[in-house]
Amino acid sequence: MHLVFHGGRRTREQLEAIVKMLASDASPVLTYSSMALWAAACDQDNRAELGELFAVDGLVHVLQSHAQLRIKEYVVAALWLISCDPRNAIRATMHGAVPLLVGMVLFPFEKAYVPGRTLAIGALLQLVETSTDVLHVVAQYTFGESLLEAVYDQQSTPYLVILATALLFALARVEAARAELQHAGGDNGRV
Repeated sequence: MHLVFHGGRRTREQLEAIVKMLASDASPVLTYSSMALWAAACDQDNRAELGELFAVDGLVHVLQSHAQLRIKEYVVAALWLISCDPRNAIRATMHGAVPLLVGMVLFPFEKAYVPGRTLAIGALLQLVETSTDVLHVVAQYTFGESLLEAVYDQQSTPYLVILATALLFALARVEAARAELQHAGGDNGRV
């Protein structure tokens, strides 16, 4: 799968072939196709083209499936990078990515889930930073306590702490989310 490891501009046919592979139920195919999408999305032109080819829909479909956690982590990484294109951020929001990503943030705080939570928080941060409309959609979900847990838990990596803090600050720009975050912080002064 040489496409995974070599970045740069891809032809529409190459990108279309990768996107089609997201319909597979085979774990190896989903693994390599999501990795290839991530690699292709490193190029800005590829990101725009992937949006036109409905890659976001395919990635969201895999997140909704019973795929293994590791595959979903690859999918979230690809979705995060593809969502750097504002049109794809809107697509991801409209096609149901936000509740799926919030669900990953709400996973139990165990070592096995730290990579998935990190990627989900990063993808949500990308979405809210790309569009004010998406920020208001994400702010409707109640997951401030999990974000605070990510900031303060000893299992958190420094990168997870930075991403969670940045998402907390972004969400605090919305009144409803700010109230939820203050409630989640409680009397212990965490917010």
